[in-house]
Amino acid sequence: MDQPPPLPSSEDTGSAGAKPQKPFWRRLLGWLMLPFRLIGYAALITVTAAFAFVFSSEPLGLCRSNGPGLTCSSDIWQSLADLGLSIMLLSVFTGLPLILAFAGLIFLSLDFARWLHRRKN
Repeated sequence: MDQPPPLPSSEDTGSAGAKPQKPFWRRLLGWLMLPFRLIGYAALITVTAAFAFVFSSEPLGLCRSNGPGLTCSSDIWQSLADLGLSIMLLSVFTGLPLILAFAGLIFLSLDFARWLHRRKN
């Protein structure tokens, strides 16, 4: 009787030098995490820009403080100041933008570490 052919092992990569393919569930998990990653990046950029504008508008002379808000000379600067204050107050009182921005920071650090690892190898 003939013996059946040996089953492929996890060490067998097929051709020499080819990387083994990731399992299906790992590739699917990467695609499912993509929207969360993009939302986290967008929240990180938005919250950082809002806080930076609110805290730098008065020293730069774009706006001046009038108690709880900012008063600007231009309509464009006033709308940016209102948007920045809205995002800042929403972040402080609900925490949702800060949580999403923190998730974006975690994704960014993981992607940076992965990039450094690939560059090193």
